[in-house]
Amino acid sequence: VKYINVAIDIVRRLPDCKNIFNADLSVNKGTPSNPVVYVQYESIDGRIQSEYYTLNVLDYYFRKQSKSE
Repeated sequence: VKYINVAIDIVRRLPDCKNIFNADLSVNKGTPSNPVVYVQYESIDGRIQSEYYTLNVLDYYFRKQSKSE
């Protein structure tokens, strides 16, 4: 759950993010030993966008956020 929440936090800060409507572990990207979290959102121009993050990227972002708080 931590990884999904971090991915949502990253996407909600994107300048074109209007609405997040889905986030989960991807079954099509990554591998069982290196899973990927995806977040789907509606951009300000109405298009559906997807962002994918490895757990390593999310760990880095989480550590960076924790240090700044």
